[in-house]
Amino acid sequence: MEIASTNRPHSLTSNQVKDFWFLGGLSILIWFLFIIFDPMKANSELISTRFVQVGTLFSWLSFICNYPHFLISYRFAYTRGAKFILQSWLPLIAVPLALLFLYMMSYFYFNEIISNNSAIIYLNSLLLKTGLAFQIGEQANLGTELLAFSVRIMYITVGWHYAKQIFGCMMVYGNYSAYNFSLRQKQLIKISLFSIAFFNFFFVSIPAADATTSTGYFFNIPLNAIGFSVLFIAFFKYTVLITSALVLYFVFYKNYQKTKKLPPLNVLVGYVAFHIWWFPPIRQNEFYFLTIPFFHSLQYLPFAYRLEVARGEKSNKENFFISLKMIALVVAGILAFETIPHFLDTELNSISHFNTWFFMISFAVFINIHHFFIDSVIWKFNHKDIRDKILS
Repeated sequence: MEIASTNRPHSLTSNQVKDFWFLGGLSILIWFLFIIFDPMKANSELISTRFVQVGTLFSWLSFICNYPHFLISYRFAYTRGAKFILQSWLPLIAVPLALLFLYMMSYFYFNEIISNNSAIIYLNSLLLKTGLAFQIGEQANLGTELLAFSVRIMYITVGWHYAKQIFGCMMVYGNYSAYNFSLRQKQLIKISLFSIAFFNFFFVSIPAADATTSTGYFFNIPLNAIGFSVLFIAFFKYTVLITSALVLYFVFYKNYQKTKKLPPLNVLVGYVAFHIWWFPPIRQNEFYFLTIPFFHSLQYLPFAYRLEVARGEKSNKENFFISLKMIALVVAGILAFETIPHFLDTELNSISHFNTWFFMISFAVFINIHHFFIDSVIWKFNHKDIRDKILS
């Protein structure tokens, strides 16, 4: 979206240096420190202890960053009025109702066995013909099957969502810096980012090529590896490498040839961060499951902040009220992700009945999936409201 250069804002927050750390600079620094010190932890008790503390640190940081980032998207979506909600009926009405139906089915028919169902047997025969090790009904019961299914949807939508956010960051800061992209360049950047997201998703199935019993877990929900072939995984790996090289040449180098202008750091930083944290051969594997959501949420905050400031009445009390809203979001996030589901699991005795934390899992996965669909409509720059508040 192009606007007159005289009206271009210079940063999302108070200055571009702050933006750099929010948009990916901090995540690159943390990744670099992990890579430097990881080989040393075997020979240093101090470094080993610090690595042990990392998991605790990012778990606590989720309270003040990850959870509010989810909840503020609900605020942006459902406070725009009935007309906006009805126009966006699929992500804002149909999707949450469909997820609610899925979890109701999972809860009330949790212990049903579906592996002997004729329709399931037929579907599994089709899956076998594709060469995949994955089979429907492998889980102990319908409830576990549906929970595992929803977790896989979450993993797919999370990768897609993170890639779209990086693209949005690049486009916004390109606009701020008068660093323009052609339509084909934008398409190439998208292909590059999405190839990383898909490769990351497919990468988890590599063990199944050698052992079809390979299993991962979300909480205590087993996720059997899908079983894509090594060649299939390799195809996506080289797709990432090739498309990234094409972006370097046809986007950044070609722009430099044309304008003699290097890409601004705040255009590049998110793109680089996405590569080092999402591309399995170079990411920090021990803590990425905790760190990536935090850095994604951190990247989201300056956009939310700018939107909130634009909504405000521009008084001296503005920052105070924004702080109060932030505290409210932290409290609401803890309630939504921790307190309420834990209370329900305890009161309804989920562990005894289902041998799993049903509500802890369903609340977290529901919000993650729905967040993907919410963000797909609230940040569209063809909406004048968003365009005016973010780009001017």
